[in-house]
Amino acid sequence: MDRFEEVREQVRDRADLVALVEEYVHLKAHGRYHMGLCPFHQEKTPSFAVYTDKQYFHCYGCGKAGDVFSFLMERDGVGFREALETLADRYGISTEGAFGGRGQQGPREDVYGTLSKVRDWFRYVLQTAEGAGAREYLEHRGMSAAIESFGLGFHPSGGRLRAYVEEQKLSRQVLEQAGLLGGDGYERFAGRLMFPIEDERGRVVGFGGRILVTGEEKAKYLNSPESPFFTKRKLLFGLRKAKQANDRKLVVMEGYTDVIAAHLAGLTGAVASLGTALTTDHARLLSRFATDGVVLLFDGDRAGRLAADRAFRELVHTQLPVRIALLDEGTDPADLVSELPDRSPEEVNAGRDRLREILASAEDSLTVWFRLQRLRFDLTLDVNVERVTGECARILATVADPVRREALGRRMAQHLGVGEAVFLRTVSKIRPRGRPERQQAPGRASSRVDRAAAGGPEEAALEATEGGESQDFEIDADTWEQAAPGAVTRPPRPLPTGAVADAELDLLACVLSAPELLKKLETLDVTLPQVREVLEFARSGLSEGSSDKDQIVRYLFMRCVERPELSQLVARCLDRAEHFKDPLDTFSQLQMDQLAFATKAKAQRIRYELQQARAQGDTARVNQLTQEYLQQLRSRGQSSPESPEESA
Repeated sequence: MDRFEEVREQVRDRADLVALVEEYVHLKAHGRYHMGLCPFHQEKTPSFAVYTDKQYFHCYGCGKAGDVFSFLMERDGVGFREALETLADRYGISTEGAFGGRGQQGPREDVYGTLSKVRDWFRYVLQTAEGAGAREYLEHRGMSAAIESFGLGFHPSGGRLRAYVEEQKLSRQVLEQAGLLGGDGYERFAGRLMFPIEDERGRVVGFGGRILVTGEEKAKYLNSPESPFFTKRKLLFGLRKAKQANDRKLVVMEGYTDVIAAHLAGLTGAVASLGTALTTDHARLLSRFATDGVVLLFDGDRAGRLAADRAFRELVHTQLPVRIALLDEGTDPADLVSELPDRSPEEVNAGRDRLREILASAEDSLTVWFRLQRLRFDLTLDVNVERVTGECARILATVADPVRREALGRRMAQHLGVGEAVFLRTVSKIRPRGRPERQQAPGRASSRVDRAAAGGPEEAALEATEGGESQDFEIDADTWEQAAPGAVTRPPRPLPTGAVADAELDLLACVLSAPELLKKLETLDVTLPQVREVLEFARSGLSEGSSDKDQIVRYLFMRCVERPELSQLVARCLDRAEHFKDPLDTFSQLQMDQLAFATKAKAQRIRYELQQARAQGDTARVNQLTQEYLQQLRSRGQSSPESPEESA
């Protein structure tokens, strides 16, 4: 077993899927499985099951299924490598040497080591005479206590960083990608207070720098440029600290100093975007960690109001519940909560109480958005109501989930004082600017799942759907994109339906219940390519030592981790297996049925070819096919076989 396989096996064996899912979803135990609301699509009645014994999940609403790796990949929109690294880090398993030569994409570990060394050097310089000005600035802003906890530092001038990099033999390529060194050795951050930027795993991925000398014709703040390891739309400053504090109520602020001051004041849920508007990637990050809610805090000036408007439009189509708070114009969060040299303890406490009041009074994003519209337009005038209705139509067009879209439409109509039916009819006629009309994909009819036993997770899911109908696991593209925003996977091709397909699914279900049946399957011709592929995986698992049914199921989900259609197939067959009284008897009957079906199909083919040979006058071919046909009839147990013409 190579190092990659070893790490993957260690993570799989040590992972607790229930514990991981409970960080995102409230689960309720039901014997050997737990139920909760699906994190991949909106629902009111739980249809998401997590099976403790076999360590897999299956949503009976949207159909998603998989293991601990699949859950992170679907939930966070990441690839397998990142999911493996995240879980390995969670369980204290080293990934050293696991990815060498595998062609995996992504930053190598020495990137983070290099940037961590540079961070430590900046922090060292901050404590020297060269960093006196930066220390004075931090003391003036009441943030001296953050030097250690946030790793703050100072970038000296005079080529000092170049000399340090050469002395330590650090990677110039990494430093250039991080924007710390130019190709000609230019140090663009020189003379700035340095803020290390960490991802949610605590790895240094970039830097932010603030000028200290006012009046210079330079940008006040400067961030590392985009690189293979630094993507601003996927990062939130302070998120690692909020995660370490286990603060699940996050407040998104607008700058580094605001976040640092908030943390020092005890508001440990403060985070900030890196000079960009909030994106769907940010929403995905927030939904992972802000399980107790998220508040977006904006300045009350024109720029803050525009940022609030953009944030609402960007996040309206996500499942993230967002509230927005606007500060009084001219109010700075850091100044409100910081222990400044010229402020008394009473003033500091009053400022912190004031910020808490502002956050507590935050309203849902739609209400705040309409308040901003009323500042721009007089909605007592019909022309302005019509104008804002057009804006509503453009916003609703970005919402893929029809239930969410209709609910938002009803609330928009209430804010505008327009009848709900009239409003919805009006916005449906407005074509969004720059967006072509989208044809509705043909829907798939739901099918009632025939189950003998009651009380299982699928039965609980059936109660959540109209008329007891449960959507099958093949879903259309719209539903797939709605269930996992930003996911790169595409919807699986639907399995064929009919007696043959059902029989082969039942054969696979029997194997999942009794893996020793794999040996008997070698004589059968399985026609469905998906089933054949899963059976080959199962044979590999058996040969590698996964002998009992729980082990083989966990092995299959691991092998199918980047094939969601196969993961869903395995989950579907596991459900079928639950209702077999005796998988061995069921398998034997299916085996006989399949052989009989194959014999009958061959006889029908011979009859067709026989008719063709007669029509062509090919006597030799007719005689040959007649003998083959009679042999087929004998193999079906007919003691007095009729002629081909009689059987026709």
